[in-house]
Amino acid sequence: MEITHATVLADDCNHYQLTIKTEEGETIRVGEKISIIVTDEDIVEHIAEHEIASMRIWKLEPNGKRGNWIDVESVSNGQACIADIYGIEGYVQTTEMPSPAEMRAERERLATMINVMPYKEIHGGEESIYDYIDENFAVPAKVIVYLKTTQPYLVCMGLYKHPFKDMQLCGPYWYTDGEYFWDRDAWKYVIKYHVTLPQKFIDKVMSDEGTAFLEKCAESDESWVKRIKEWKKNPNTLCLMPENADDYSLDDF
Repeated sequence: MEITHATVLADDCNHYQLTIKTEEGETIRVGEKISIIVTDEDIVEHIAEHEIASMRIWKLEPNGKRGNWIDVESVSNGQACIADIYGIEGYVQTTEMPSPAEMRAERERLATMINVMPYKEIHGGEESIYDYIDENFAVPAKVIVYLKTTQPYLVCMGLYKHPFKDMQLCGPYWYTDGEYFWDRDAWKYVIKYHVTLPQKFIDKVMSDEGTAFLEKCAESDESWVKRIKEWKKNPNTLCLMPENADDYSLDDF
């Protein structure tokens, strides 16, 4: 068994979602206890036994373009799944986990970045998205174009509930301009659900600095969709994310 990714849910730090790949001849089941290597704050490793609460696999629709997460009772013989596990204390060691030095550097970098939408409902922070809705809020078209730029920053491998309708979202996926970062659906929240944006961010977008960033992005083909396709082609990387990053259109969102 190989644990390739681990995500802690922002609204429940007791809830882990682990991406697990089984080996040939191996089967794991819901209700079974598995051994997990966990690293504490002092970067000391220990092995913990935890029960699998539930599992799901990604199943493509016949057209091969979209898919759904399907609950299953077991996986085996090289199959992969996302497993829900509760009560893990520390950081789960995964094959995609950075070194301790890389972890510290990333924490320091993240601390200097500003999230445009720091809302707990979309795993972006501690504030509530429902406190930042203004039916009269509008932004220049340039701001929406800016939010549609696709320079990958961070991604979480999991599912969370859409804050405004009954559906599950994949991720979250974040993009960045180096100073600010935002959920890939930020522009949809602004247009469709009237979620506001920080004025300082809007001011930057409308400045010459914002124009320069847009010009730079026009020359780039980076995106999470491209990253996911690259991960899927790599035989040493297990990637269960949908190839299109499960990115919904504005109408469907």
